[in-house]
Amino acid sequence: MGVPGENAVQVLAGGRRGGLSRHRDLLIKGSGRDFGASLAALPSVGRYRTLSVRRPVHGLVVAAPGRGVVTLVPGSSAGLRPAKARRLASGHGLYGYAFG
Repeated sequence: MGVPGENAVQVLAGGRRGGLSRHRDLLIKGSGRDFGASLAALPSVGRYRTLSVRRPVHGLVVAAPGRGVVTLVPGSSAGLRPAKARRLASGHGLYGYAFG
């Protein structure tokens, strides 16, 4: 869940049997008042087909459209790695306002 105004994204982990778990929840802090206004989760399991022949990227894409910055929080099937977050792209206007 994006928490714009708090410069954060709250990630609630699910359990293997479904539902939410108390374990492995994350609060990912970013820069820009609207960090977390737009989110896209990238698959971390093998049941999704990719459109390229390269290995798929796993993680969370987070936008701060007021700053025009899109950030990648890399991950794997073991979970996200917020310490390795990096700027993925930047642009003008409300860049990253919505993903589709």
